[in-house]
Amino acid sequence: MLADAPAQLRYEFLDLLSLWDERRDRRAMPRAGDISTVEISPYLANMLTVCVEARTGRLRCRSVGCELTRLYGRDLEGAYLDSLPRAFRALADPSDHALLAERRPHYTEISADEPEWTGTVERLILPFAVGDQVGEAMVFIYPKNSVRTPKSSVRSAA
Repeated sequence: MLADAPAQLRYEFLDLLSLWDERRDRRAMPRAGDISTVEISPYLANMLTVCVEARTGRLRCRSVGCELTRLYGRDLEGAYLDSLPRAFRALADPSDHALLAERRPHYTEISADEPEWTGTVERLILPFAVGDQVGEAMVFIYPKNSVRTPKSSVRSAA
């Protein structure tokens, strides 16, 4: 079910994949709302919800967990992924549209060495249906190694 994943996935991803698979109930993917925030509450700090705007096809951050706000150095709620600084777009890989079109979970490791932040993160994308299309996705991001966000980018984001 999960292409390009390492042999040993972090337990958070295993739990989330199991829940996603259970809720899809023989469909390609679960519907938006099939998983409640109560069920995934231990993972909310490292989650962002991305919506696919029906009119434009652009991806927008609907909600951003507190650990991701700390990682990015600013709150990205409401931001379009294609408008983020280059290092932040690395977390919103340009292939996200293709990944969402495949209608299945995806795992990636992303590294950056930029002024905005430096480090490697692991990312799991879980797509959800709105109608018969991918309408949103839950994206879980966890640092794989030490991630540094310079104080200057934190101050400028306020």
